[in-house]
Amino acid sequence: MWADAVEAHALSLLLKGESVPGYKLVSGRTNRIWGNEKVAAMWLVHDTSLDEAMPRSLVSPAQAEKLLKKHDVKNAGELVAQYATKKTGAPTIAPANDPRPEVSAFSEFSTGEILN
Repeated sequence: MWADAVEAHALSLLLKGESVPGYKLVSGRTNRIWGNEKVAAMWLVHDTSLDEAMPRSLVSPAQAEKLLKKHDVKNAGELVAQYATKKTGAPTIAPANDPRPEVSAFSEFSTGEILN
């Protein structure tokens, strides 16, 4: 619990724009989602089967990429990228040497949407 409290305090400092030695604010990990599920479904069914693309719901972008590769569709990743979107992750603490770019507490996150 103590470590969680220390991390929460460091995160609150970084979100206020203050610095914490050895740490920075970065975007958290997110998954891709379809920008328009109906359009993506029509497109994906064209190169696969309805049962594969929509067992009960449309497969995720990651699953679609694997499915297209299984069907030998060239540039599957680039094709999926045309129909998928990826949200910005919630700010999280990372060591200063983390390869992700640093984000400013006052740019993307200043609307309060992520913090609420």
